[in-house]
Amino acid sequence: MKTGILGGTFNPIHSGHLILAEQAYSAFTLDRVFIIPSGRSYFKNDIKMPGPEVRFKMCELACAGNPHFDVLDIEIKREGNSYTCETLEELKSMYPDDELYYIAGRDSFAELALFKDPEKIFSLAHIIAAVRNDDKDLDTLKIKYESDFKAKVSILDMPRVDISSSMIRDHIAQGRSVRYYLPCEVERYITEKRIYG
Repeated sequence: MKTGILGGTFNPIHSGHLILAEQAYSAFTLDRVFIIPSGRSYFKNDIKMPGPEVRFKMCELACAGNPHFDVLDIEIKREGNSYTCETLEELKSMYPDDELYYIAGRDSFAELALFKDPEKIFSLAHIIAAVRNDDKDLDTLKIKYESDFKAKVSILDMPRVDISSSMIRDHIAQGRSVRYYLPCEVERYITEKRIYG
């Protein structure tokens, strides 16, 4: 099977994440996409966030209507920081015959070389980099990854979706509407649980 992987803190998961996962699924004829909320992100230790179980629940609610999305709890069950290389290793041991496709937004793609054991990441998964076709810096980075790490990188040309989790948190804190920025089930859950105040 061709398995896509979209990881993140998902604080909260929003429409931009779901569009990215769906476009990768369609463009690369994937069989499924695993949505994997991080347990503890070593890149975002300075950001206050709800517990991993809450973020996992938001992901479940967001993906409930999509038969080719599945939410995995492998990172939130793992003690310590969440590392992409360890997640890919675990998935490869669970699904040894699968082709793994790691889906990366622009920021994640630009930082891949800074992740723990990037060589392992590039050896275990084909990278799908979601960028706009006028982003020449990332074309250069793609060539560098392919040269330095023997990486398999494909570009997923996507329109810019100007939605971020931090923007949604700010809107909620200010009492502004977040309708359509995230699935209504997730918005309802956030409101009922008063997750962001």
